[in-house]
Amino acid sequence: MARTNATGRKVELNEVEKEVFELLLAAAKGDGKSTTLRCAGGWVRDKLMGKTSNDIDIALDNVLGKEFADAVNAHLQAKGDEQHHVAVILSNPEQSKHLETARMKILGEWIDFVNLRAESYAENSRIPTMKFGTPLEDAIRRDLTINALFYNINQGIVEDFTGKGMDDLQNQTIRTPLPPKKTFLDDPLRVLRAVRYRARFHFQYADGLLEAAREDDVRQALSDKISRERIGVEVDTLMKSWNPVQGVKDFCDMNIFEIVFAVPGECLIKRYGQRCSQSLELAWEVLEKLGEEYLTPEERHVFLYAALLLPLRNQTHMGPKKKVKEATYHIIRDSLKLRTKDAEAVVLLHNHAQKFKNLFAVLRTDAGVPDLSKSTRIGTGLLIRDLGHLWRACLVIAALLQDPVTCPIEKADIGKEPLYKESSVKEVIEVCKDVESSIVALGLREAWKLKPLLDGKTVMRLLGMDKGGPRLGVAMAAQMEWQLANPEKGAEECTKWLEEMFAQNS
Repeated sequence: MARTNATGRKVELNEVEKEVFELLLAAAKGDGKSTTLRCAGGWVRDKLMGKTSNDIDIALDNVLGKEFADAVNAHLQAKGDEQHHVAVILSNPEQSKHLETARMKILGEWIDFVNLRAESYAENSRIPTMKFGTPLEDAIRRDLTINALFYNINQGIVEDFTGKGMDDLQNQTIRTPLPPKKTFLDDPLRVLRAVRYRARFHFQYADGLLEAAREDDVRQALSDKISRERIGVEVDTLMKSWNPVQGVKDFCDMNIFEIVFAVPGECLIKRYGQRCSQSLELAWEVLEKLGEEYLTPEERHVFLYAALLLPLRNQTHMGPKKKVKEATYHIIRDSLKLRTKDAEAVVLLHNHAQKFKNLFAVLRTDAGVPDLSKSTRIGTGLLIRDLGHLWRACLVIAALLQDPVTCPIEKADIGKEPLYKESSVKEVIEVCKDVESSIVALGLREAWKLKPLLDGKTVMRLLGMDKGGPRLGVAMAAQMEWQLANPEKGAEECTKWLEEMFAQNS
């Protein structure tokens, strides 16, 4: 039996939600089918936690989503109000005859309509076969009890058909509606979702959940049944959250890190999760102390992947067209199916980190005074230009290299895993601040934005060139080095220098 208002807490509706729900109830009444409307899942959870939510999913007990959306438009038409376009995600007739979601915008809010569902899973597939279900059947098919709560719009009450969702929300517990192993084997993606929600809300796992996730058949099902795209979506959402370290630790505790962040088959390393987790934890602590504004959200996103995979930076494999490719590129692009841009950015940070570290000797001296020579300006400026807006992210990655936990993993089997040194956090921060101060003193903080004093056409005319080519590339590169070395000089002096240099070399 459903428990309603089990904790005595009520859902506080804002004015827009009240107006939307009143409209939906009027449409249901006009449709004449006695439809019960229930808000489902994340909206209910977030409202009970005192959070705002725009993710309104309406579960219907006796009609499909498109049918009810049409009823809403019929009601609007009868009132003389504007009707709204209905987008329909069609069901797969081979697998899910009753899996049809309709979406429409009402009073500025996107609303999804879908019927209550019961589901069963075919072997070796995470795609369920659907049929109309009861509220209980719909609740127990969901990933977690805290996501299986309903708000009955008709009655204005919270319904907890699993009998545990309200208590788990209050007690901050991550629990599956059914025994965890069954829930995970039905859809192994739920393992990753459990990890993500625990990290997001700082909850604890219910007894038996970790053990179920560690089971060999669950881990195998995660590897075999779940598409890499879906794994990537869950992982990327975790990495963009404000607690990715806990999630990655849980991947290691569940023995699924190497499944999620899979290296190419020809790489000999087999156990690398703990080292990567430690590397991320060190980087996270550093970033927390540097402050939220130190990196932009985009830079932070790439930085965290680069820090996580830093111990794997020397691992390579034979890629397409027999080209040697970085294993870290494979993890981002192929194992997680994330953007090529992200994979390239991670490789860029890894490849330039040691170069940046090599500059620390001149940018951070014992006397506290950086080397301000032209050679330092040129080397530092060119490096920053190669890195673009990611140069500060690379600076932190370079500073992390001093801790043993970030050392490249080379051996097939790893013995005792090193823990990062607590002192490393302070040392890394000091290095970053000292080096950045030197870069600012050199006037190179925005060197990556620096435009040539003379454009390509001007340089071609000065050098008597009819068309571009390698010689023009050499000239443009030489001009940029001259600009970095001589920030106080302008186009006229650059023109004179360029003419004299190429006259000598012709």
